[in-house]
Amino acid sequence: MAPREKIQAPSSSGLNYYSSRDDALKNSDDWLADKRNDDQSEGLWRIHDDLYDLTDYVDRHPGGKFWLKVTKGTDITEAFETHHILRDVTPILSKFHVRKAFKPRHSPYTFHDNGFYRTLKRNVKEFLKDKPKVSIWKSKLIIDVMLLLTFALSILAAHFWSYTLAVFAGYFLACVVIIAHNFFHQRDNFRMHYFNFGMETREWRISHVLSHHMFTNTIYDMEVSVIEPFLEYLPVKKSVLQKIFYVLITPLAYATVYHISFLKTNWKTDHARWPLLIKFILPLAMYVFTDQTFLASFGMWNFILLVSSAIFGTIGLNAAHHHPDIFHDGDAVRDDRDWGISQLDTVMDRRDISGLFLVLTNFGDHGLHHLFPTFDHATLDQLYPVLRKTCKDFNIDLRVTTQLDLVKRLDKNTTVIASAHTELEINMAPREKIHAPSSSGLNYYSSRDDALKNSDDWLADKINDDQAEGLWRIHDELYDLTDYVDRHPGGKFWLKITKGTDITEAFETHHIFRDLTPMLSKFHVRKASKPRHSPFTFHDDGFYRTLKRNVKEFLKDKPKVSNWKSKLFSDIMLLLTFTLSILAAHFWSYTLAVLAGYSLTCVVIIAHNFFHQRDNFRMHYFNLAMETREWRISHVLSHHLLTNTIYDMEISLFEPMLEYLPVKKSFLQKIFYVLISPLTYATLYHISFLKKVLLIATGRTEHARWPLLIKFILPLAMYIFTEQTCLASFGMWNFIILVSSAIFGTIGLNAAHHHPEIFHDGDAVRDDRDWGISQLDTVMDRRDISGLFLVLTNFGDHCLHHMFPTFDHATLDQLYPVLRKTCKDFNIDLRVTTQLHLVKGQFEQLLRTEPNKKITDLLKYSKKQM
Repeated sequence: MAPREKIQAPSSSGLNYYSSRDDALKNSDDWLADKRNDDQSEGLWRIHDDLYDLTDYVDRHPGGKFWLKVTKGTDITEAFETHHILRDVTPILSKFHVRKAFKPRHSPYTFHDNGFYRTLKRNVKEFLKDKPKVSIWKSKLIIDVMLLLTFALSILAAHFWSYTLAVFAGYFLACVVIIAHNFFHQRDNFRMHYFNFGMETREWRISHVLSHHMFTNTIYDMEVSVIEPFLEYLPVKKSVLQKIFYVLITPLAYATVYHISFLKTNWKTDHARWPLLIKFILPLAMYVFTDQTFLASFGMWNFILLVSSAIFGTIGLNAAHHHPDIFHDGDAVRDDRDWGISQLDTVMDRRDISGLFLVLTNFGDHGLHHLFPTFDHATLDQLYPVLRKTCKDFNIDLRVTTQLDLVKRLDKNTTVIASAHTELEINMAPREKIHAPSSSGLNYYSSRDDALKNSDDWLADKINDDQAEGLWRIHDELYDLTDYVDRHPGGKFWLKITKGTDITEAFETHHIFRDLTPMLSKFHVRKASKPRHSPFTFHDDGFYRTLKRNVKEFLKDKPKVSNWKSKLFSDIMLLLTFTLSILAAHFWSYTLAVLAGYSLTCVVIIAHNFFHQRDNFRMHYFNLAMETREWRISHVLSHHLLTNTIYDMEISLFEPMLEYLPVKKSFLQKIFYVLISPLTYATLYHISFLKKVLLIATGRTEHARWPLLIKFILPLAMYIFTEQTCLASFGMWNFIILVSSAIFGTIGLNAAHHHPEIFHDGDAVRDDRDWGISQLDTVMDRRDISGLFLVLTNFGDHCLHHMFPTFDHATLDQLYPVLRKTCKDFNIDLRVTTQLHLVKGQFEQLLRTEPNKKITDLLKYSKKQM
């Protein structure tokens, strides 16, 4: 009886099933040996149908001798075409020509002069001809910073034996490894060796660059075969048990990529061992710079490796290539075997991976990276117009979807043979992003879903949506306030950053007592040509302007309330924060650290009272936790003026971790939101800081860096005034920061705005779009937050604060009679409840999926009290 035949993966690509494909220790050297056998290049280098002897050119090759040494005896057509874009190397090649090849190419791919890929190359070359060369210093800086953070956090994780820090170290190590992939595509450089901290650079320069990039998703792609039989991505017959196994084994497969790679490399290779030693520099540093034993350091390092490997595997295998609509060998092939089109068949890009940092650390811009692998990722983004135009000329397109879609559809490749070639027709629109529903009438601003969403991008989008023609718009009039900026009594900051936007809401809410019409008339330019983007109104007989007049009349004969108490509270809490933090470090007391964290929270929340006002030094106390400038935009200009709409950054900043808008949410998402809330609160400060650092590193912000340094005054004081080491002081400060962040997040997100009976964009809107009534729709106040200290430290008197944001909190309490009377005149009321009720409501809002069909009932709580 004949032995059972091995069931080989089906191939529609025309490539041979290379002999070592199913070896248990499959590796790049065996793949190269099989490629030499299949290519039959007679010990020379084959390019198209010609053979060359490049032996004397190996050491002079500008791209590094490695590439020519390892590819001797193979067909290097694909590598040659994709690695030489800007220079015509035909004259150099002609010197080394031997003869025509006797046999046809093993590879099925073509590179015709009038084909897609060569046309794209010419278009890119022409596009870049007159452009200044894009510097790659940002890519270099990002990877060096990530490496530094990896070492710092790994050492701290070992020193404090903190698995939380180890997880962060694992994340940054994954970033280092993925960014190193950018560098090992290029000529030899030292940063490509950073990859050795995770796996082996040489192995991946073959399996990834020469195999995966050139023969993507075919049986010749090592990144498909190397994970078989644990994960099977080709469309072959799979039993129900196999399918279940693939799903269950996936997390384990991701987490062990590094370890398995190391064990395999040591088992079977004759190449230099020194790159393997690079991996051990990290645990050695963890041992040398801490008091841990070598065994303990080695154990913590292995945990970091597992975390990093899991992140690397999760990102890598969900990045671009696996989806039922993506070509996998066995699917139908098109008649035009142009290599560039084959790449479009095997890739989908993600619109939510944008910005250089995310692109570098998430295998972003994947289609362009495959088409131009030697280009630094910093260069790729500018090539999209060229790619789109060339695709349009060939009636195809790059498919763009979301990261979630690629993750969800990863395990659906179960069909044996596809019925048609991959759809790339340009008339098929890419999958639409599911936007949060809007009933407010505001645009879904373009940067809303960026991972590094920030106030500068929000302002840029607002400029685009407001169309104020580079001027300042107030209602339907345009003003040029350029000459008034430095004289603005509220500080030049507000006018500088709002140039080019509609400042109607800010103007109305920040000017209560003075009629500024005569002053404004001096700077009037013309009527605006388009209607306002904002839906809110400020009619003279409307609620808000009536309230303003009533408040102005009420305060006219009243002595001005001094804000000295607010200032005193702020300064005392700052002094307490420093005192308790220093004592916590000195006595190494976590109890004192918790008290210091609470004091710091008070400082930060009270500072919010001051950054609404004209420039003052107390507003900078906020920088001890987060950044004042960022919050003066995201909080004052976005949240306060467009509360709970899709334009409110304090809604979008928490997405997708916390989703407050009433959109469809699965059962698992709801559980996730509830469970992740405490972690989200506790990491607000750290994430805010890291985002700012990344924005600076990636060149997405050019603002002053000095406010970031204010944050470090506290740990510096803890180090100077105690006998603790710098590392210990830094560790205790981080604990204080976590405590403070947790308290700040808990107070802030349960203060006023989230409850099923509070308006969130998507809910029904009232016919009267008066801005003041919209604020009543989006807020509930708490009767148990009273007295100036509690009000200052708990975002109290919240509705009046929204109505009159520049008023010091010490002033607000006396305005309630005026607010109540005005509300009564308009048959509405301020809703007042308890803190506990709002905490419960906040979680209920997180779970809410259906928009409210009826407008907010502003009298409901008044009826309850009657």
